Amino acid sequence: MPQKLITIANFTLPVEANLAKAKLESDGIQSFVIDEHTVGMDFAYSQALGGVKLQVRKKDARRRGIARRQRFVLAVVIVVLLITLAMMILI
Repeated sequence: MPQKLITIANFTLPVEANLAKAKLESDGIQSFVIDEHTVGMDFAYSQALGGVKLQVRKKDARRRGIARRQRFVLAVVIVVLLITLAMMILI
């Protein structure tokens, strides 16, 4: 029987979701980025789709205490936004 996936975070950009995915997978939690390619093809779809979603198996969310990871996800988003802002200033 397939495992139920739950969305633990939404992102505006695919790169933000992939950074959070990498961190979760380094902690041994398999995760999935949803709508990454759709948003990558046309950024305007991001808002319409509710962003790029990061999902994990329901059992992993309960077992590992994903709430703690969500704080990390917020920190990643802030870092990515700061890097983007710095790049825009330099250009």
